[in-house]
Amino acid sequence: MSALTREGAPSQPALSNLASAALDGGDGPLWVPSALVSALPASVGAALARHEGLVLLPDEESVTAAVLKWCPNERLRKAVFHRMHSVATGANLGTLAELLDARLDLARELGFASHTQMALAYGRVAGSEGEVTSFLSLVEDSTRDKLDAELLEMAAAKRSGRLGFGGGSSALGGWDVPFLTGALKASRWQVDSREISQYLELESALAGLSGLVSSLFGLSLHEQSLDYGEVWAPSVRKFALVDLALGSQPIGHIYLDLFKRALKMPINATFTVSAGARRHPAETAVSERAGPGGVLNEQAPLALPTVAIVCSFPGADEGAAEGARGSLRLLAHADLLTLYHEFGHALHALLGRTEMQHLSGVRGPLDFVECPSLLFERFASDWRVLRRWATHVRTGERIPEALVANMHKSTGHFVGYDTAVQTLYARTDLCFHGSSPPSRDSTAAVKALHERAFGPKLPWVDGTNWHANFGHFVSYSGGYYSYLWCRSLSAQLWHERFAEDPLSSSAGADLRRGLLEPGNARVPTAMLRDVLGGQDLSTEPLLRELSGSGTLAPHPDEL
Repeated sequence: MSALTREGAPSQPALSNLASAALDGGDGPLWVPSALVSALPASVGAALARHEGLVLLPDEESVTAAVLKWCPNERLRKAVFHRMHSVATGANLGTLAELLDARLDLARELGFASHTQMALAYGRVAGSEGEVTSFLSLVEDSTRDKLDAELLEMAAAKRSGRLGFGGGSSALGGWDVPFLTGALKASRWQVDSREISQYLELESALAGLSGLVSSLFGLSLHEQSLDYGEVWAPSVRKFALVDLALGSQPIGHIYLDLFKRALKMPINATFTVSAGARRHPAETAVSERAGPGGVLNEQAPLALPTVAIVCSFPGADEGAAEGARGSLRLLAHADLLTLYHEFGHALHALLGRTEMQHLSGVRGPLDFVECPSLLFERFASDWRVLRRWATHVRTGERIPEALVANMHKSTGHFVGYDTAVQTLYARTDLCFHGSSPPSRDSTAAVKALHERAFGPKLPWVDGTNWHANFGHFVSYSGGYYSYLWCRSLSAQLWHERFAEDPLSSSAGADLRRGLLEPGNARVPTAMLRDVLGGQDLSTEPLLRELSGSGTLAPHPDEL
């Protein structure tokens, strides 16, 4: 009988044979000796099922990502890597093929050569597929030397054995990258993510967000009491966004549902519950409703906008009413980035002031709506912003400038690899939604794109099909490039308007009036140029970041 049963609890073979049997593969539950996962963060390890010295590793993204990053045993990481990239492969590959063919048929019915061409024609900032691929080539060219050097660094570190590898081969594999990049960053820059978390307590972070929007926009966050039955889980909280110039009257509401819990979808997203559009009496003439530029009529009543920020941060009490506020909640810096990213989306939705609700806030071009959220991420890594609220939970010490500087350097250490992953995803998306989608053998097409991106230094892992479980192909459909595209837009906004003073009320007012309030009622390029003082849009700020050192790498949620 196998040491790994299909029923849940493991059988009772000798422990000396258990690891071998459990890691041989198969699609049943993965039970492993607890020693193999002892390096997992406490917030992850504490939630795992245990039985007689064994630990059950569920096929959950948060768990598999943690195993790949923290666990030195290569055999364990390889097994987890294969499982996470082969879940439901057979059924999903067939469904993906049907989806791609149906989208191509629709595009051709409407007179387009491809689904991507159709998507670009119906409301994107990018004008053509050629413009997108040229942009991706510029990004790849700016980081190619870095990528080659980083892959060589990872391979050398693995061969040396100095990072605590537990068994395995000398060749670099996809399962090695998260562990190696994390260990090399920590070793070189002396940055421990657990140490950084000691400065990032949730309540302080929320107060810091309130202080930031106060400086930039004259706004403030105020927690609200909840009516009976108003929220969907006991740990959900409600905040009013208040314009200080208008007194205490809310101009919008935010629900925060930040922590993972049983049966909750593991997601980081902002949902518009109601949009900030003007409401008019039925008898008001259409010609009287629009203000200057057709954006809005300030005299019409505003529908109070409401959003919900839903995340899957670890560490919530199991549905307890006081779970989100009854004890200290320390955030990983990646979680802080996510919070600021989603808050950027929330502000875009809450500050929208348009004539039509479907033009308000984030209801705009895919390669524009990520711009405010990616811009807001940058405030979460700027010491001048963090020092206002980030203090050590035990000593009260403000977060050191040197620690944040090393955090920046650490983040940019493997920017070549991180960017190559992003361009690979974008090119795969364009390939899938092109004029000849690889419906019959999508894996061969993805393998070819992988080899184009990484070459022999990081070989394709046979038997894996990450694209069969990549949900962005469903929702972005020819638009995944938008992450890098919007990162370019946000880089230019940051360097031209906020880098010198991230708390500038003048820059904040221009961003609010020129970009956030109009929503999609104005052409995005025109709004961006207005906030930039008439400058043309340029990729140079992003390319300088990517080719330099200490840049902000792509956000973990995009990878």
